[in-house]
Amino acid sequence: MAFSILALTLTVLLQIFATGLRNVDRSDDFTQAVLHAESLLARLGTDLAVTEGPSQGQFEDRFSWDMLIEPYAWDAPEGSPAAAVKPYQVTLKVFWEEATKRRSVSLTALRLVAAQP
Repeated sequence: MAFSILALTLTVLLQIFATGLRNVDRSDDFTQAVLHAESLLARLGTDLAVTEGPSQGQFEDRFSWDMLIEPYAWDAPEGSPAAAVKPYQVTLKVFWEEATKRRSVSLTALRLVAAQP
């Protein structure tokens, strides 16, 4: 009887431990995806031009991305300092494979570009 209880207890403990390890891997992947996304967004407007439309790419590892840049509705009064810039909404999705599932994280940001006279 004691052996059965010990075996059952060890089985439950091993399942808890395995679930914890899977969750650590999942959170590590999520963190890596967010870091990639933030890095790409930080380069937008400096290293990378803010160009309207969709684009996509791959990071050096197993993460890929899709980005959509579209005009943002902005009613700036004529002649105000706000009229000197044109806002764009940037939606960036980072994807990766986890076992048999495709995971993703999505970030949205605004970028201001000097308005053309």
